Amino acid sequence: MNRSAGVLYRVYVTVLLLAVLTGPALYTVVVSLSSPPLVTLVGHEQFPSLVVACTGLLLVAALAVGRTRGPVPLSPFKIHLIAGGPQPRRVSLRSPFRSTLLLLLLVAAVLGAVPPAALVRAEVAGATTLVGGVLAGATVGILVAVAWLAGQALTPRTTTWAAALCLLITGGLALWWPGPLDLAGWGLLTAAALCLLVVVPPLRDRLSGPALLEQAHRWHTATTAGGAGDLAAAAATYRTRPRRPRPAGAVGDTTLLPVLFLRRDLIGALRTPIRSLVAGAALCLAILMGALSTTLPDQMALFVVGTSSLMGYMALGVWSDGFRHAVEAIAAPTLYGLSDHQLLSLHALLPVAVVLTVGTTAGLLAVLLGGQPLMAALTLGSALFCVVVRMFDAAKGPMPLILLTPAPTPMGDASAIPVALWQADALLLAALVPTTIGTAVLTLGSGIPLLAYIPATAAVLLAFRHRV
Repeated sequence: MNRSAGVLYRVYVTVLLLAVLTGPALYTVVVSLSSPPLVTLVGHEQFPSLVVACTGLLLVAALAVGRTRGPVPLSPFKIHLIAGGPQPRRVSLRSPFRSTLLLLLLVAAVLGAVPPAALVRAEVAGATTLVGGVLAGATVGILVAVAWLAGQALTPRTTTWAAALCLLITGGLALWWPGPLDLAGWGLLTAAALCLLVVVPPLRDRLSGPALLEQAHRWHTATTAGGAGDLAAAAATYRTRPRRPRPAGAVGDTTLLPVLFLRRDLIGALRTPIRSLVAGAALCLAILMGALSTTLPDQMALFVVGTSSLMGYMALGVWSDGFRHAVEAIAAPTLYGLSDHQLLSLHALLPVAVVLTVGTTAGLLAVLLGGQPLMAALTLGSALFCVVVRMFDAAKGPMPLILLTPAPTPMGDASAIPVALWQADALLLAALVPTTIGTAVLTLGSGIPLLAYIPATAAVLLAFRHRV
């Protein structure tokens, strides 16, 4: 009886959160999508192909996240008690995975209903389209849950092959997709995804006890550091660790220092192939989103520009690890025969090269799809600016204790505000500067505001020198 009451209470809290918090936000999104340009985009016959392509990226991300935090989240004590018991893990770990699966199904179904709801509100489609959207979202939720569990259960090499297979299958489906499906088609697709759940019990049996324990300890360490306000330490806990030794080719001999550092940083990034694959896909998607944002209303376009810039900043992490080495070398005696500025410049070659290569390709693709070259230049400039912000963030040391000083105000203690600003300074720079410049570009219809990236970059470099 107590267990039933606990389940009913969780259902009650979930419905209450959806109704009070998520409901108004989703309604705002539906109203925004009901504008004529967005209705045309959502109702286009190739829109399902775009959804399929995004699903492939979601599956790759789920496989990658499963390596560090899987859908079977247990505390270290429960892992010893449940996973280490006499029952097979397909039985003992069934309840935790079932809870995660139901949550993913609910979230995906709600999100899948948003675009069809906009079409229904605009009187372009009927209720069957809304049901089809719910079924499509549920299908994506099932696939993401299975991929997430596979990332937790499979070996790193198998996970890499699974990610490549997901991209190959979803890419082929996106090119072949016949267009909008009827209700029976979405039902068959959901039934096929449900049949895929037969692989879940064998995957649960493959879950390794030491791997589960390691994930639990890392989660405990990250939550402890995050609760103390040290978000940098919490994020460092989940930084991907290479599973293979550094190859001998990384320490090569050449007279061209730029080639040497570019090769070393590239080999270091490719030692975590899933992270590199996800980062490259996210950077490409960020450039595409920003370059195609002119098809949206101005407010929504600026939101997309800020979001794409944040995605680009996050994607550059795998290519910018050399900055941490350079910052550590600044505080130590000179061992490399290079000045501090030379070392930083050499480590900046890889992220700049990646941005120029991926960004130029994605920008040209966006122009071919109907985007404006001016917005493609804006998003490319924001990605290059994020490289400098990455350098600035690498020099962040421990949080100054003075920020924890109480700040009494009539509204209460405001000491959390400077702590939050200090923790999120790089994210704020990566989002606000491109959004501000994008506002000027959309207002003036000219590329002159793009020159504002020059003083913004200089200001961030000056702040970086102050930190080191």
